Amino acid sequence: SKHMMMKLAITQANIAYAHLRLKDADAAIPAFAICQQDLDVFLDDHHPFSMAVIDYLALSYLMKADKNNAIKMYSKMLTAQINFHGGGDNIYCDQTLTKLNMLQVKKKKKKTIRAFLKKIQEFIENNNDPCQYERLLKLLKMSGIIFL
Repeated sequence: SKHMMMKLAITQANIAYAHLRLKDADAAIPAFAICQQDLDVFLDDHHPFSMAVIDYLALSYLMKADKNNAIKMYSKMLTAQINFHGGGDNIYCDQTLTKLNMLQVKKKKKKTIRAFLKKIQEFIENNNDPCQYERLLKLLKMSGIIFL
C-alpha cells in the first residue's frame, strides 16, 4: 500500500541521513538514491519530502567532491519546482538557483564569491526556514567557499 511504501521511504531516508551525518557519503548516496527512486513511484517531484531527499542526495555527492551529480540533482529539483509553480519566479526556485550558482563558482573568483555570499546573507536574513539555512551552510562548506 502507499502508506507502507511511504513508511519504508521515510526509514530509508533516515538511514541515509544518519550516514550523511557520520560523513559516510559512500553509504549515504545509494541510500538516498534508493529512497528517491521509491518516492518517484508514489509522490510528485515537487513534494517537500522528495525535495529534501534530492537536496540531501546533492549534499552527499558534494561530500565526495562530485559536483556534476550534485548539479544534476539540483537541476532536477529546479525543474520540478518550475513545473509545479508555473515558472521560476518564487522563493523555492531562488533557493535552488542559488545552490546551483554556488556550485559553479570557481574558488579563485573572489569578487563573484563575495557577491554570492552577500546574496546568501540577504536570503538568510529574509527567510526563517532553519532547514534551508542549515543546508545552505553545508553547501557553502562542502563547495569550499567558506570554512567554519
